Amino acid sequence: MLRTRLQAKFLLWGIVLIIAGGVAGAVVHGVMIRAGWSILVDCLVMIPVVIAFWLLPWWLALNRWVLRPVERIVEANRRVAVGDEADLLLTSEAAPDDEIGDIMRSRNDMLTRLREARQDAEQRAERLALLNTLSAAASASLDADTVFDIAVQQAVIVTRMDC
Repeated sequence: MLRTRLQAKFLLWGIVLIIAGGVAGAVVHGVMIRAGWSILVDCLVMIPVVIAFWLLPWWLALNRWVLRPVERIVEANRRVAVGDEADLLLTSEAAPDDEIGDIMRSRNDMLTRLREARQDAEQRAERLALLNTLSAAASASLDADTVFDIAVQQAVIVTRMDC
């Protein structure tokens, strides 16, 4: 089965933590046995130590590899939603080389294409407004007879071209 890059990071991190937790547990257990602590007290102390030894690094890894990048995406999307286009795109340094980084890069591509489409639509709207103004000015200056004469001349030209 093909593993994703983020899964691979967590799998590797988990293996390191299991080995380190086992070593730390063995060291603490040895110290407690040499100090004459009972097995019951040893187990009661060891369980929280091992759990803390595993959970804290997992939380740090989750925070670094998942939560921070997702937080950057959410914050950038909030800025886009309110119309702040100063920091529209996420920096390539902020995008990790995993699936979350792929999401960040595809978001940047999508926003770039949307910006280009909006600029194209604005340019077309400006051209249409200009043509509308010219058309209104032309129709206001022409009387019906002149418009009819021009239409007949154009029809004759088109008819001759078809023959």
